[in-house]
Amino acid sequence: MGEFELIDRYFKRPARRAALGVGDDCALLAPAPGMQLAVSSDMLIEGRHFLSTVDPFKLGHKALAVNLSDLAACGAKPLAFTLALALPQADEAWLEGFSRGLFALADAHDCELIGGDTTRGPLAICITVFGEVPPGQALLRSGARAGDDLYVSGTLGDARLALEVFRGTRSLPQPAFHAARIRMETPTPRVALGLALRGVATAAADISDGLVGDLGHILKASRVGACIDTSIAINLIANRGHLTLGNGQFDAETALECVLAGGDDYELVFTAPPAARNRVKAAAVQSQTSVTRIGVIEAASGLRLVDAAGQPVTGALLRSTTSPADGCATAPAGGPDDWPAWPRDNPAMNTPDENDHTAAQAGAAAARIYPVRPPAPQCPTVRFMLAHPAHAIALGFGSGLSPKAPGTVGTLWAWLAWLVLSVWLSPLQLGVLIAGSTLLGWWACTVTADHLGVLDPGNIVWDEVVAFWLVLWLVMPTGFWGQLAAFALFRFFDAVKPGPVRWADEAFHGTGWRGGFGILLDDFVAAFCTLLVIAAWRVW
Repeated sequence: MGEFELIDRYFKRPARRAALGVGDDCALLAPAPGMQLAVSSDMLIEGRHFLSTVDPFKLGHKALAVNLSDLAACGAKPLAFTLALALPQADEAWLEGFSRGLFALADAHDCELIGGDTTRGPLAICITVFGEVPPGQALLRSGARAGDDLYVSGTLGDARLALEVFRGTRSLPQPAFHAARIRMETPTPRVALGLALRGVATAAADISDGLVGDLGHILKASRVGACIDTSIAINLIANRGHLTLGNGQFDAETALECVLAGGDDYELVFTAPPAARNRVKAAAVQSQTSVTRIGVIEAASGLRLVDAAGQPVTGALLRSTTSPADGCATAPAGGPDDWPAWPRDNPAMNTPDENDHTAAQAGAAAARIYPVRPPAPQCPTVRFMLAHPAHAIALGFGSGLSPKAPGTVGTLWAWLAWLVLSVWLSPLQLGVLIAGSTLLGWWACTVTADHLGVLDPGNIVWDEVVAFWLVLWLVMPTGFWGQLAAFALFRFFDAVKPGPVRWADEAFHGTGWRGGFGILLDDFVAAFCTLLVIAAWRVW
């Protein structure tokens, strides 16, 4: 396959926003009137930045995600990107998977491919991304001021933990390793948070080389220092429950090393004045991203690590976190959060009287994780739905794309589809259809949730479809009012999740096939509860 055939088959698309896209000597791109252009480039090389065994779909996602993370740290809205690709050979299966992963994330952020280059050589990927930001509103590294609060988004350290499993230095239970590997292979760029922090954050950077390393860039550019409360930071690793020593005790040293020096988390570290805490919280809620306040910016240069009592952290633990282990900066990238391990029941942000603390503790010991449990880090689009057969099925052939109440819209679609199917199929055939659709849905929900990088995304509605089909199959024959009552009951049980439905929703919450099964299970329990109420009403 020649270069131009390869580009036409896997990477050429009609230009949407650019004046001229793929296919000419140059692309033509202009930001909106009054906007500045933000530009960033990143190169990924096989064996240094990613493993040779990585899924090409996930690699396509990651290659663009690490660049979008730079735009997020700048507070810039993505516009377009170019792709330079060196390939040892034109492997069609690899190219198909890579391009699907690349475009799935690009479409989610409305960021179009406008040009690039391909050549033969060792596998290397270089992406240059373009974004736009209003003049004077870009988030820079140089704006931090003494007294500012220090924040990070999401969770940290799990990508490094997965790398250590690959290196053979640590073992994890399979579900925990799967979750950590997702973090390693498919990072979630915090674009929405970056946009929401315009005018709020005083400085920001994305965490690619480890929290300590990238915070160091902010401290150097701003000519300030910082203090981190390690008793808060240590809780940022989602898999901390699996970090134990031979005697069963919690391995705090490894956890803190992964959090502070692990690298390739692609979260945001940023600063903001104490007076802006409510605005930071509003940005977290608006962007559906958890945010943790971990410390305070200080006038004296350097970085200090303290414990919960404000005492310096010293010895081997300090050395391991302030001097990242060899190779951590080039570890494979992280990805979507392992949200089941994220605290769900944290109280609202609690800010004690800071006069009760020493200056070393003032901003750090008061921090609490905002009680925000993020949904999908990206909202699926029509392009995402059409990128893979599993996406189309899981998203209810478009009904799950509804911006409001996709579960209700998906159930309405199921009702309409049932009325059409029941004209052509016998009850036995309908029963076989439901059984087959359940198995197919298990696969589709598993794949789509994995590609979206989130557990049980609200836009996945195939679980509502097959569960409501089961209800209709068992209550038929009944008239319109009977079907409407079944619809209302099913939506009540599915949305409110009383008792057994909530148990089912939480019992199989996870990643992989277990998570896909869990997506379906709570809806089938809601269907069972609906049928119980209808049966009781008919008997009564």
